[in-house]
Amino acid sequence: MGMLLGYLYIIVGALGLGLNTMLVKMVYSHGILPNQLLLIQYILSMILFWVLAMFKKDVIQLPKGNILQIFIVALGDFAGVLTFYYALKFLDAGLVTMLFFTFPIYVILLVRVFFKERITAAQGISLALTILGTALALDILNLDFHIMPLAGVLLGFGAAFAVSFVHVYAQHVLKEARPLTVSLYTVTFMAVFTFFIQNPMNLMEIAFSGEMVTLILLITLIGGFLPKIFLFAGLKLIGAARVSIVGVVELPFALVMSFYLLGESLLPVQILGAVLIFAGVIFLQLGDLRKYREPSQVS
Repeated sequence: MGMLLGYLYIIVGALGLGLNTMLVKMVYSHGILPNQLLLIQYILSMILFWVLAMFKKDVIQLPKGNILQIFIVALGDFAGVLTFYYALKFLDAGLVTMLFFTFPIYVILLVRVFFKERITAAQGISLALTILGTALALDILNLDFHIMPLAGVLLGFGAAFAVSFVHVYAQHVLKEARPLTVSLYTVTFMAVFTFFIQNPMNLMEIAFSGEMVTLILLITLIGGFLPKIFLFAGLKLIGAARVSIVGVVELPFALVMSFYLLGESLLPVQILGAVLIFAGVIFLQLGDLRKYREPSQVS
């Protein structure tokens, strides 16, 4: 029962992240800019996490020496969210999601270059599938930057690189810190970072409507706060490697939701590309699963 509940937690969290992409696209139609949205979202997220910390005081305790490491993680995470949100200004949500899930390419290359880890057969297959899938997703033979702006494509790849950096760095450097503690301080740092890209006084110029406020609150809850809570609950029950595999349901869910909620469509060749990217991520995570058989103990 515990394992089943763990899988359910992770699926719900991943679906929340997939739905968040659609909500961000929808709120853009009200005229809000990515940097304005980020400022509001992370201030609200920070408040929610610190309220949670009041009821779970051990979460506030940070191991000595981890503050700089968490700062670096927050910086990478912030860069990933910022580039992802700006990519959504240029490209369809489905395509941005596919570009985001090319992160196995960078994960494999980063661990090879910086940690001298040998590329395994599973990683090699993952690399090949992801590169081929990306080429098909971009419909590389018929690529038209008037229809698919280069800035959006580069931002999508930038988001993937940033999340891969965070994944690799946190996995190798933040092994002792509790995930919920890391998230508390990461979100706090990210809230501070938003003040460097957006003057809060300019938010008074936004013509807030009831629908816009509702969307922003949903983005804060569904896209930031709740997925992390579900992730930690799932980690306790099924372990980190299994979490990575199950979390891949975000990709197909986001593509389906982009069709139903936003009216976006994909060419057959792009759908094939999405399937290959999905398979590439699975191959990468299966390799991790073989390395880490025992569930992580997270509190």
